[in-house]
Amino acid sequence: MSLGIGHFAVGAAGALALLLVTGLHRRTHQDGAIAIVSGLWAIVPDVGQVIPGVTSTDGTPLANLFWFHYFLDSHPFTDSAAGSAVFVSALVCAVALLVLIEGNREGT
Repeated sequence: MSLGIGHFAVGAAGALALLLVTGLHRRTHQDGAIAIVSGLWAIVPDVGQVIPGVTSTDGTPLANLFWFHYFLDSHPFTDSAAGSAVFVSALVCAVALLVLIEGNREGT
């Protein structure tokens, strides 16, 4: 099972990347909230490990609907601390890029 922070980072960075690529970041001022909700969405399959009595979908391909959760859990690199560090680095880069783009837009 991959580290939770890795799943969160994939979800948040994925949302920010989609906002940037589609240009939707220009239409909303809620980029941070969207990233947080998307990161939490990526962790949903693990909720069964935190809340007793809730069935976990962590080990099924259905979990791929939650930002490729099953894929991340089933590969050796992404299922490690190093993989999670790479995902957190990608999130930091996505946030920095969004801040730079938003800052340039405010200045014009």
